[in-house]
Amino acid sequence: INAEYMGRGPIWMPVNYLALRSLHRYRGHADQAVAQKAALLYTTLRASLLKTVLGSYTKTGWLWEQYSDHTGAGQRSRPFTGWTSTIVLAMAEQYP
Repeated sequence: INAEYMGRGPIWMPVNYLALRSLHRYRGHADQAVAQKAALLYTTLRASLLKTVLGSYTKTGWLWEQYSDHTGAGQRSRPFTGWTSTIVLAMAEQYP
């Protein structure tokens, strides 16, 4: 089985969006240690995803299905406004 098709290796937006959503929720956790760790992870992951997707878009003019975990370059299908469009929700910090 090719790891690329199993969601391991390349950066897939749906998995990362769900992680952001959970971390965003845990920032309000009653345990301050949990809340602080969640806030740090949330901020770091969100900034990294924005940098990756927007950086690739700036270079190529496309949103991609997935992104290289090594270089951040878009790969596989393009234009891809399916699940990669969840980056807009992350930019607005909307996690319905």
